[in-house]
Amino acid sequence: MAQLNLFSDFTPQAKLRLSEVEEYLARTKALGATPPSRQSLINWIESGELRGIQKPGFGWLVYESSLRQFLEGLELEEAA
Repeated sequence: MAQLNLFSDFTPQAKLRLSEVEEYLARTKALGATPPSRQSLINWIESGELRGIQKPGFGWLVYESSLRQFLEGLELEEAA
């Protein structure tokens, strides 16, 4: 079967639902034993600490690369 290349010049960025971010932070304890509240995560998106968007029908979406950068930044701060 031939592969269809409609968007050969476009690679979408991976996004996570806010619930996936909450589950990840709770499971890994990356931000401590008690993960931040949903409202804290939304506040971080709105303030620009995390990159994300709110889409009707999807809710809040966080760019996977943004979450990674955020967590890596915390690791660097801790090491300093």
